[in-house]
Amino acid sequence: MKMNRFLLFTFAALLFSDAQLLFAQGPLENGGNHEGATSPIGDEDTWTFTANAGDTIILRCGELSGTTSYNPFLRLLTPNGVLMAQNNGAADSYISVRATNSGTFSAIVSSGFANQTGTYNLRLVKAPGAFIVPAGDEGGVLVNGGNHTGTNSLGDEDAWSFTAAVGDNITLRVGEIVGTASYSPFLRLYGPTGVLIGTDNDNSDSYFNHRATNAGTYTVVIGSANQGHTGSYNLRLVNVPGTFTVSAGDEGGALTNGMNHFGTTSNGDEDAWTFTASVGENITLRCGELTGTGSYNPYLRLIGPTGVQVAFDNDAADSFINHRATNNGVYTVIVGAWFRGHTGTYSLRYAKAPGAFTVPSDDEGGPLTNGGNHAGTIANGDEDMWSFTAAVGDNLTLRVGEVTGSANFYPYLRLIGPTGIQIAFDNDASDSYINHRATNAGVYTVLVGAWFQGHTGTYSLRYVNSQQPYTVPVGDEGGALTNGMTHFGTTSNGDEDVRSFDASAGENITCASARLPAPAVTIPSSASSAPLASRTPSTTMPPIPSSITVPPTAAPTPSLLARGSAVTPALTISTT
Repeated sequence: MKMNRFLLFTFAALLFSDAQLLFAQGPLENGGNHEGATSPIGDEDTWTFTANAGDTIILRCGELSGTTSYNPFLRLLTPNGVLMAQNNGAADSYISVRATNSGTFSAIVSSGFANQTGTYNLRLVKAPGAFIVPAGDEGGVLVNGGNHTGTNSLGDEDAWSFTAAVGDNITLRVGEIVGTASYSPFLRLYGPTGVLIGTDNDNSDSYFNHRATNAGTYTVVIGSANQGHTGSYNLRLVNVPGTFTVSAGDEGGALTNGMNHFGTTSNGDEDAWTFTASVGENITLRCGELTGTGSYNPYLRLIGPTGVQVAFDNDAADSFINHRATNNGVYTVIVGAWFRGHTGTYSLRYAKAPGAFTVPSDDEGGPLTNGGNHAGTIANGDEDMWSFTAAVGDNLTLRVGEVTGSANFYPYLRLIGPTGIQIAFDNDASDSYINHRATNAGVYTVLVGAWFQGHTGTYSLRYVNSQQPYTVPVGDEGGALTNGMTHFGTTSNGDEDVRSFDASAGENITCASARLPAPAVTIPSSASSAPLASRTPSTTMPPIPSSITVPPTAAPTPSLLARGSAVTPALTISTT
C-alpha cells in the first residue's frame, strides 16, 4: 500500500514537471509571444527555432514578475550547441545576431542571479520570413503614408513589413507618444536577404532614409533602445514612387499650383505631397515655419518619378528648392522636422511654370497689368506668382521695390519664359530689376519672394511692355509727352514711369532728364572768384575758323541698371 502511494506521488510529480516543460519550453514562432516561468530555483527553459545562414535573429525577454534580483538570463546556442550570444538585463534581455549556420537554434532562459525565480515573456523576430502578430499586439503590413501605432512592453519587439522595388526611396520615422524616461524608440530596417540596412534611435523621434538596392519584402522592427524601458510610438512609412495614403486628421496629398498648403509635423511624422510635371518645367517649392519648438527647422525634400531624391533643403524658418524637371511623371514632396524630437506647423507653396496657377484668396499674384503697380506681402514660405503674355521682340521691364521688410528681406525677382527656362533673376537690398527682349511668344511667369531665407516684407512690382498699351496708375506719373514741355515725376523703389510720343521716320528726337532739386554748383578752385562786373574784357579777338563744330549733348553717367539713351549727333556749321 505504501509502495503504491509512493508510485502515485512520483507519477503526479512527473506529470507536474512535464506540464511545466510543456508550458515553458518548445518551438518559438516568428513574431509570437512565449511566456514561461523559471521556477523552482535552478530552472532553465529551452526553446527552439529553425533559421538559415544569413537570417537575422532577434530575441528579447522581458520580466513579467520575479524576486528582487531575478533578471531573466537569455542565451542563444547554434545548431551544434556552441554559445552564440548571451545577455541579461535588470528586467529586459536582448540579443541580435546574424546566423552563420542553418539548422535548429536553442534559446535558453533562466535567472541571472542564483536562488531567484520569476516569469517572463520571450519574443523571437527573424528576418527574412513570414511572422505572426499576436492578438492584442501590433505589427504587420505597413501602409504607404499611413500612421501605425504600437506599444513596447518589457521584452516586446514589434515586427512590420512592406514590399519595395529596386530604386524605391524609403523613408521611415517613428516618434514616441508616451514612455518612461529613457524609452527612445529603436528603429531597425532589414532587407529581403536579412541584412541590417540601417538603424536609428532618438530620445523621442527616430529617422531613417534608404534607396532600395534589392526587390522584395523588407522588415521593420521597433522596440525600446534602452533595456528595461517601455512606451508607445507612431510609425510612418513613405515609399516613393508609389501610391500613398493620407491618414484621417493628417496632411498631404496633391499639391495645387500656386496654392498654400498647411501641415503639422509631430514626433515621427512625415507629410507626403505630390504633383505631376513634364520635362523642362520649372518647379519651385518653399516651406515656411508658422509655429514650432526651438529647432523645428522644416525639412523639405523633392523626390523624382524614379525615386531619386532631386533636392532637399532645411532652414531655421524657411526652406527653398528650385528645380527644372528632367523626367515626366509624379514627383513627391516630403515635409518633416530637420531636428529630431522637434515639432511645428508649416505653410508649403508649390509653383510650377509654365502652367495655369491659382492665387490663394488671401494672397497676391495673377495677371500683371502693363504699367501698373502690383503690391504684395512675403511671409515665411511664400512665393507670389504673376504672369503676362508677350510676343517675340517685345521689350520687357520688371522692377520690384521693397516697401517694408526685415533687415535682409531683399526682394527676389525671377522671370521664367513660356518653355520653363529661367530667363533672368535679380535681388537687391531694396530694388530688384530685370530687362529682357522676348525671344519666345507666350505666357511668362514672374516669381517674387525673399532672397534671404527666413526674412519677410512687402513690395511693389512694376511691369512694362514697351510694345503694348499701358496704364498709368492713379497718383503716379507717365503717359503722353507734349513736344517742348517739361514733365515731372517721382520714382520710388520699384517704380518705372512710362511715357510715350509719336514720331515719324527721319524726325530728330531729343530727350533729357534732370534730378530735382538741382544740385548746388561748385566753382573750381582754378576759376576766378571775382564778380563778373570787375573783370576786364579781352580786346583781342581770336581768328574766325572756317567751320565751328558743336559737340553732342553729353550723355548722363549710366547707373547700375543702364538703359539705352538717345544722343544728339554733332552739328557742323560752315562759314564763308
